[in-house]
Amino acid sequence: MGNKRQHILADKNLVVIFCYAPAGLGHLRVTDALFHGLPKEVEPLILGAQDEFLTYTHRITSIHPWLRSLMEWLQRGKPETVFTLIYRWWLRHSAAKIENQLATIVEQRVHKPKNVLVIATHFGLAHQIGAIKERFSQEHKVKLKLVVQVTDDSPQQMWYIEDADLIVAPSYLTKRKLELYGEKAGLKKTKLTATSYPISGKLNENLPKELSHKRNAMFTALGEEKIVVAIPISGAAVGLKYFIKLVDYLKINSRFVFVVVCKAKLQTEMFLGEMLKRDNVEVVAAGSDREIVDKYEQLYVEQVVGAEVTKPSEQAFKALISPQRRGGSLLFLSEPVGRQEYDNLNFLERHGLIPQAAQQQKMWRLAAANEPVDKENRDCACGWRGLRLPKGARESARYIDWCFKNGVLAKMLECEAKAKTEDRHRDEMRGDGVDQFWKKVSSLLLQEGNLPEG
Repeated sequence: MGNKRQHILADKNLVVIFCYAPAGLGHLRVTDALFHGLPKEVEPLILGAQDEFLTYTHRITSIHPWLRSLMEWLQRGKPETVFTLIYRWWLRHSAAKIENQLATIVEQRVHKPKNVLVIATHFGLAHQIGAIKERFSQEHKVKLKLVVQVTDDSPQQMWYIEDADLIVAPSYLTKRKLELYGEKAGLKKTKLTATSYPISGKLNENLPKELSHKRNAMFTALGEEKIVVAIPISGAAVGLKYFIKLVDYLKINSRFVFVVVCKAKLQTEMFLGEMLKRDNVEVVAAGSDREIVDKYEQLYVEQVVGAEVTKPSEQAFKALISPQRRGGSLLFLSEPVGRQEYDNLNFLERHGLIPQAAQQQKMWRLAAANEPVDKENRDCACGWRGLRLPKGARESARYIDWCFKNGVLAKMLECEAKAKTEDRHRDEMRGDGVDQFWKKVSSLLLQEGNLPEG
């Protein structure tokens, strides 16, 4: 980050505030990555929305099949447009709590800031802050700037916040679709930009040579190295029965061992108890969202993780990290939940980071019949960072073991996670999304004339 940009973010007249919502862990993971990407001299504040209704709604629509179908129906076409209008109106008229929290932060600081920069990683909070932005600036005699980071590559209409000063999308496709929606809906024009997805700096560190060799040894068919598989449980605790069965079915290969990272709460108590009974499972648990995000990253620092079984949520963007980096575990992507996870899969597929749909179907068929992998797919595997799993824990376990025995996983370790020559949007494949984000934000502040004194 250039000195001028670094200077403006560390200016004593600027306070940086992160806002995230308790709707799963994805928004917090992105917040955490951006938080740690700031210059060391900046002391930002984190404001988590205390919204039990939002947490409950996210969980129940993620785990209940009928409500999940309703949620996905409301995320597309005319239902999405109607739902967005209603929800946006409700959010903009229920911003009193967040306004009071911001006012407390500004008024109680020893050195009252002249500029307030709010980074929002959830559209709900972004709409609320946008609604009060001008009034707040006038009443408290500050310049309030709102920057929104879209946390999935999904151009859902709720992510268009007309009062935002900048919306940062993880792809040009999402950026353009949001722009078109804003124009069509007659909303106030806002600035949108595209940068690669913000990934934790810890996960992006290079693996020392000996640890890189250890990861490679895990997938050597004739080796003895244990294959460490991380299973991070989502904030909504989706798929707990699936993961128990998957662990049990993968006993067909004694080299697989598992580390389950899960928030300890009422909904996961039985699940954690079951996992603790298994000899090939290590459990990492914590009582708060922020602590469990830290423990997940610490797992990658303390151990060499060979693979990870996860939903195609924000975790899927670790596909932008090569296997030669700490976070470069092979990704086994379970069944998507919600439109945003289908859109994330689309991002991975169009960049060649997972097999194309027809390729994937063929591999599932070969695995089910226990036939050897074909040469075409074996050759393509060196460009893949992840694989979609078939539906069902038994089928998923057989598929993972088949990929291991057929050398597909070993071949995937050769992936460099770089854009192909024909890729129209090569910038989306960069691994420095956090640095790109802060450069864009710093440029915004400089353009607005929020120059540091002296």
